[in-house]
Amino acid sequence: MSSVTVLGLGTMGAPMAGHLARAGHSVRGWNRTPGRAAIPGVTQVAALNEALSGADAVVLSVSDTPDVEELLLGANGAIAYLRAGAIVIDTS
Repeated sequence: MSSVTVLGLGTMGAPMAGHLARAGHSVRGWNRTPGRAAIPGVTQVAALNEALSGADAVVLSVSDTPDVEELLLGANGAIAYLRAGAIVIDTS
């Protein structure tokens, strides 16, 4: 079982997170707007560093390219918290 983090729990990200959890993966979800509805099998976390800690794969599901760039490369961006060898999948 792999550890997957889904960044962005909106229209696309929430269903993907749920499908990954049902497939047997350990899934953490993070959303920049807290308070999204609970997704069965998905642990939602508020802190980006906590969401990414130890993740084997990270799925990005945010609005557009500027959001992807900010999330990955901006101040306190995700790139700083990724473990060596982690896979990043951008579905944005």
